Amino acid sequence: MSHGSGQAAAPADKKQSLSSDGELQKLRIMSSVKAITFDLDGTLMHSGNWTTSSAFVFGFVRAYGARIGNRKALTLLKRINRTLRPGLKAEETNEIRVLKIFMEELSLPSLEETSSDAIRTLGALFHKIKRHFRPEKEMRLILDSLPAHIRVALATNPAWARPLVEIRMSFGSVDPSRFEFITTAENSYTLKPDPLYYAGLVQKLDLKADEILHIGNEVENDGNARLVGIKTFILDKKARRLTRIPASGVYLAPLWLGSIDHLKGFLKSELA
Repeated sequence: MSHGSGQAAAPADKKQSLSSDGELQKLRIMSSVKAITFDLDGTLMHSGNWTTSSAFVFGFVRAYGARIGNRKALTLLKRINRTLRPGLKAEETNEIRVLKIFMEELSLPSLEETSSDAIRTLGALFHKIKRHFRPEKEMRLILDSLPAHIRVALATNPAWARPLVEIRMSFGSVDPSRFEFITTAENSYTLKPDPLYYAGLVQKLDLKADEILHIGNEVENDGNARLVGIKTFILDKKARRLTRIPASGVYLAPLWLGSIDHLKGFLKSELA
């Protein structure tokens, strides 16, 4: 359950630096982009760093420790993290698996009551650590300026139920109605960086993988979209040049690494 943004670092693939619009045009994506999926934390909104995760863990233990004791509250959190481990083959959604753990540890009578309890408690916790989140205004402008024919989905790591995702989105002034769909704990069976998560995006959009562009900020979590053929742009605020990492080996699509300004130019070229 990651709550901060990772530092982007380029994979050890062969790199190509792109320094002009002409070079960008030469490398235009052959299959036109029909949909863009956006990561949330660290991409569409600022979500802090390790201090955010620390604040969440402290708040979680404090909130549930008052009910079951600090040690059991920490055990509860560890069990949740284990069941949400990427790559774990699951027949139940992320939401159901987590709710069953809450129901057992808190001795609640039903999944419905457990869901209400979790949303109430965790929603209050997120509001308490709200100061760690803030809008990424330039990214919101990019989102709002996309051509009308481009479909848009929110590909946030689906550890949270929809009401909690929307609470967190509100901290970044991100409007849920802007997205065709949002990956949440209710509709997902795994998490990033599992390739099955990205295969699910392709299925939900009902498009070819190379008709989708994913925009994120973590090479490991977001870059794995390439494993199923989704082209990927990784934001790195410190990047001085736009770098293209071509498809190679198990990576079936290219990856671009650059700043927000690079992303603006890239989208202008690719969506023209």
